[in-house]
Amino acid sequence: MTLARSAIFGKLSERGREGTLLRVIGLTLMGIGLAMLVPLAAALLFDESIIPFASVAVCCIIASIPMMLLFRSGKDMRPVDGLLLIFIVWGIVMLISAFPFMQSGMSPMDAFFESVSGFTTTGSTVMGSVEAYPKSLLLWRSLTQWIGGMAIILIFISVFPILGLGGRTIFRNEMSGSGTSNFTAKMKDAAVEFCIVYGVLSAIFFVICTIMSEDPFDSLCLTFTTISTGGFMSHDGGAGVYSPYVQILIIVFMFLGGTNFYLHYQRIYRKNDAGYLKNSEFRSMLILYAVAAVVLFGLTYGLFKGTGVLTYAKDVVFTVVSMGTSTGFTVTDVNAWTAAPAAVAILFVVILIGGSSGSTSGGIKIGRAVILLKTVMVDLKKRVHPRAVLDVRMGSETLDKETVSATSVLIFLFAVTIAGGAFALMLLESIGLADSFMLSLTTVANCGFAGPYGPADLATLSAGGKGVMTMLMWIGRLEIGTALVLFTPFFWKEIIRSRRRVKHTENE
Repeated sequence: MTLARSAIFGKLSERGREGTLLRVIGLTLMGIGLAMLVPLAAALLFDESIIPFASVAVCCIIASIPMMLLFRSGKDMRPVDGLLLIFIVWGIVMLISAFPFMQSGMSPMDAFFESVSGFTTTGSTVMGSVEAYPKSLLLWRSLTQWIGGMAIILIFISVFPILGLGGRTIFRNEMSGSGTSNFTAKMKDAAVEFCIVYGVLSAIFFVICTIMSEDPFDSLCLTFTTISTGGFMSHDGGAGVYSPYVQILIIVFMFLGGTNFYLHYQRIYRKNDAGYLKNSEFRSMLILYAVAAVVLFGLTYGLFKGTGVLTYAKDVVFTVVSMGTSTGFTVTDVNAWTAAPAAVAILFVVILIGGSSGSTSGGIKIGRAVILLKTVMVDLKKRVHPRAVLDVRMGSETLDKETVSATSVLIFLFAVTIAGGAFALMLLESIGLADSFMLSLTTVANCGFAGPYGPADLATLSAGGKGVMTMLMWIGRLEIGTALVLFTPFFWKEIIRSRRRVKHTENE
């Protein structure tokens, strides 16, 4: 029996890419199955139906076992095959995770929308009254965001190196200008350590939140959606229902979630106290949020004269950090800010820029915005001093032309995607240019909060509109450039060429 199994395993593992694909799919299915046990336990605790989770967990675990036992990762996977693998894995995760929503009464489109919104940490919802759904489903909904917050770390630091796709280069591109050029830890070990940091921050938040007399269930859901900068709530009210102390705690951990996790790693594992303030991107984030908060307070305080100065200052800081980190929590009536158009414009600029590179937040990322600004300044200086040799620098780091070019291209793709999404929403829905543009922007930025723009209830969107938003959420989470490759003809030509090459090798 052992010899037969070894023979089968050896023969199948020789197929390289197919073995890698099936093994990674197996690991993914096992992960989903095990994750389903968390809401399943909650369903037992709250005397709710376990079928939505038990059925999916059993199917996933059973299907994963032969894939994990019979296949192993290939050593010579091409980059194009690795990208296809990422697309397939994301698709499988989002599709399977939609089943509990469907079994709880949601339509297939709504269920898939909610699943994608969770794993991309966008926070948009079509649920309407959240409290009308089982608590176990709300826990699963929050857990998808917590898992999604870790996904980018695992993809860019761990998965690609395992597949031989140059993960270190991708890691540096993802966090260009953020002070990671001297990062020397092994990529796989770094992924584990980054995830430990993520888990530790989550545990700290949960303990403190529970000590503050919050319900343990609500504290757990809030933990999952705060550190991941996701924004799902387990009740119909916004974050304003929490005490001021809990709101301040949320501000701190939203900010930590939107901070480059390399800096957290550096502080915990290397005991580098000055790591944060030495980082130019972190300082830029502090300045951006501080300036935005001060300006917004000055522009909007007159709209809330009945609110105390300190209370409203806290509310404005909460709003800026929430939108900047793409969390989307609210504690004040931002719709009232339409009386001050400049305030609304500033808020959406903060959403567009987002948080730090290498964090769980969305948006362009502050590091890239700073690189673009410095590139423009260097170009303007060269017009005055044509013979001068000027470099684009982030702190003490001089950026190469490839990084600067890649940043410019990504920001261009970001703008094109927002414009394309807005145009599609205008065609499919009865909403104007401003509504469609802002809805597209916040969706691509994975913020999930459009304020006074777009429909008040996303459930009223057509299936086509929900489909467009689902696509925009996915594109935004995969850093746009990676996702858009899927829609290029040369990508599929390379896939076909790669398959032919494998078949030719097998025939020989």
